[in-house]
Amino acid sequence: MKRILILFCLCGFLATTIAPERASAIPQGTKRKVPRESRKVVKAKKAQAKREKKLEKEYDNYVKQNKERHYSIQSEKVKERMKDNAKEQKKRDRAAAKARKKSSRKANSYLRKKKR
Repeated sequence: MKRILILFCLCGFLATTIAPERASAIPQGTKRKVPRESRKVVKAKKAQAKREKKLEKEYDNYVKQNKERHYSIQSEKVKERMKDNAKEQKKRDRAAAKARKKSSRKANSYLRKKKR
């Protein structure tokens, strides 16, 4: 009984490995069709994207004007300090990015060596 069961399992396994195209429900070479969206939906999505882009542009413009206004109000000493702080922050950001890149490179090289 066990031999017959093993024989059936083995035959089923061989049938799927020898002829996988017969085993699959979808014939080879055919693609599943993706349902196409209606014109109304496509038009609505485009309009929504356009509105979002406009809002983002308005927001960026608002932030820029606000920064300029805030900067123009300050005294000369504060303006100098703000410039220096911006420079220092930029240096720190570059150093942090460089360190992050270096550490990830080390980790990646370690993983590559481990795979070998």
